[in-house]
Amino acid sequence: MWKVSLKYAVTAGIVEAILFNVGRWMGIHPMIEISHLFFDVVILTIFISLAAYEFRKYHNNGILHFWQGVSIGFLIVFPATIIFMLLIVIQFTGNDVLLDEYKQLAMQLLGDRSDIYLAQFGPEQYASQQNAIQNISYYQLFSSSFGKKLLAGLFVTPAISIVLRKKPF
Repeated sequence: MWKVSLKYAVTAGIVEAILFNVGRWMGIHPMIEISHLFFDVVILTIFISLAAYEFRKYHNNGILHFWQGVSIGFLIVFPATIIFMLLIVIQFTGNDVLLDEYKQLAMQLLGDRSDIYLAQFGPEQYASQQNAIQNISYYQLFSSSFGKKLLAGLFVTPAISIVLRKKPF
């Protein structure tokens, strides 16, 4: 189970890092746009499904219990997220342009939606949000992205485990 999971985890982490950069190059900042979370869910669903299917078919005589599927999912989600984060940390380290790019895009998004934000939360909260964006650190960005990826993976893992489980007759 470990070998199968780690093989797919490494691949998923690299694919997520590539997708992160493709999104940035297309002008869609993955740490701002919620649509990027959808792609994380899709990528993790594909890799967890492939790993569970491979384990069931080639390593476990066609049997996959729910707990095995969940274990495979966790063994993919955590390492894939760590690999993704390591690749992104390496890319961001020593490159203040990337942090400035995030701040600029976040301020632009907040400005574009200022009328809605002001109406719902008021000017004090709006000013507080602007201040938070200006003072955001790499650590805050990375921990937020890390948490979102983990939640995405932990959300799809039980569903995949239920769908792909097969018990002996």
